[in-house]
Amino acid sequence: MDQGMITIIVTIITTLGGAKAWEFYRAKLEIERDEEVDSKKEFTLFRDDLRERVAVLEERLEESRNDKHSLLESMTQLKMTIAEFKTRIEFLEKSVSDKDKIIEELKIENKVLKDQLGKKE
Repeated sequence: MDQGMITIIVTIITTLGGAKAWEFYRAKLEIERDEEVDSKKEFTLFRDDLRERVAVLEERLEESRNDKHSLLESMTQLKMTIAEFKTRIEFLEKSVSDKDKIIEELKIENKVLKDQLGKKE
């Protein structure tokens, strides 16, 4: 074969091989870029999901703080009411005790009066 013909064949093979190699590398880079984009999307989705969960947990925490505060206020009111009732019960018990003493004294006086009336007749 002629030297020129060999040069032409080598040039054609090189050109075709170079174009195919370029397409291969381009496709490989696109695949790598797509994988990187997918990875970033997954990370972004994961991060966004975490942010949403944190927001929900913060909201729940705030609700539980408010509930705790209202329960503490209710407990304080209940303690005050119980203390008031205890005081009332103490006064009522003292009053009943005083009245029982008065009744006993009246019973004694009544007996004395009956005895005196029985002696006069």
